[in-house]
Amino acid sequence: MKTLTRARACLLAFLLAAGAVTILGGCGGAGYTGGGFPPGPADIGGVVVTDAVPSLSSGRGQQGQSGVQGAQVTLIQGHHGQVEQTDTGPHGYFRFDNPPTGNYKLFVKPPAGSGLDGARTQFAHVHGKQTFLKIVLHKHGG
Repeated sequence: MKTLTRARACLLAFLLAAGAVTILGGCGGAGYTGGGFPPGPADIGGVVVTDAVPSLSSGRGQQGQSGVQGAQVTLIQGHHGQVEQTDTGPHGYFRFDNPPTGNYKLFVKPPAGSGLDGARTQFAHVHGKQTFLKIVLHKHGG
């Protein structure tokens, strides 16, 4: 029964992702790191959006923002700690499954040819809690 409930939650998160940027729940799942679904309850994750004019095929966020697919997201724990990397999914979502407590740096490299600048941020994460980040990429010189 728990698997069925999780499957329904995943389907709901996927359907909501088509029309919403900030979803504070997700699918969870052991060992999953990647793009495409919002972060689960114990993950580091979020969404990469742009305030540039969106294309019809990209995800929609808040008015004037759209999800950025194919951005490279790099997560570094501590000063010289473990490095993980993933790409954003079709609506700009990314996640790193169940990381330990610590201080992190996150770097976002936009897709080649997108005309967008990269971004970076620093934050603290507590194991077992969700850390949701919304990263906005701007056009070069914007």
